[in-house]
Amino acid sequence: MGTAPRALASARHKAKRSDLIAEELLRWILLTGKQPGDRLPQEKELLEIFGCSRGTLREALKSLEVQGLVTMVTGPKGGARLTEVPEDRAMRLLTTYFCFQKLDARAIYEVRLMLEPLMVRAAIDHLTPADFAAMRRTIAVCDHGRSGAVDAASHRAAEIQFHQIIAHRVPNAFFRFFCVFMNHALYSMVTPKAVAHGKMEPFADHVIHAHEEIVAALERRDAEQAVHLMREHVREAGEYVQDMELSFHRALFDPALSQQLNIADAMERLSSHDPRRVPDSGDEPRTATNTTTKTE
Repeated sequence: MGTAPRALASARHKAKRSDLIAEELLRWILLTGKQPGDRLPQEKELLEIFGCSRGTLREALKSLEVQGLVTMVTGPKGGARLTEVPEDRAMRLLTTYFCFQKLDARAIYEVRLMLEPLMVRAAIDHLTPADFAAMRRTIAVCDHGRSGAVDAASHRAAEIQFHQIIAHRVPNAFFRFFCVFMNHALYSMVTPKAVAHGKMEPFADHVIHAHEEIVAALERRDAEQAVHLMREHVREAGEYVQDMELSFHRALFDPALSQQLNIADAMERLSSHDPRRVPDSGDEPRTATNTTTKTE
């Protein structure tokens, strides 16, 4: 593993020692091209490299384990093995950071307006017939939601899933992550307000029509038209959602209206959905128990 980590860590002695070791281990993993399943050096070798106590080293490894980067294996051939960090864990960590950054629908849609047209252009040649079929299944769920045949959370998840199908076909892993996280942030920070708020029928009509046009352009591999349609869709959707959010916050301060906002119920229903999972053709739609709600 070399002596570079020791030199770098000693030069930054003011920081917490275990955090520095965790950072240097991460840097070493990146620079050496290690893969999931590879083992880190044994504890004895790591102690010699970093010149630290066993407790400090184990604290550093525990930090990496909490992040999902390593798993600790017991036994004679045990030690720390590398694992691929699950996408959903990375999303949760970033969402936690943004909890107090005052992100609202306007901020999220400003970014969507920049990224989603680029996302379409990057993904269009990589989308498959199975992707198009999956996108049409999400539109079908939205249509059921518009009529009240499925619950609001299922409807909302399907709207996001349409965009996530495209995002996951972006070949550049760095850009792909930003696209996926952008929709995750929307689902986590704005959608609960929409589900609690109530119906938005004109918006539901807009989403279904826009998605139908977008998937048709994508199937034709018409990049210019698909980019144009996505840009206009996000622009119009943002106006609807910002109006909804404003109405939601006004209702919070109105005793009569606030009683109609069942935020706890909205959160519970949304927690049972994964906006990244596309409904299968054999999935049974969830029956609506109250009015449907949409944001896009």
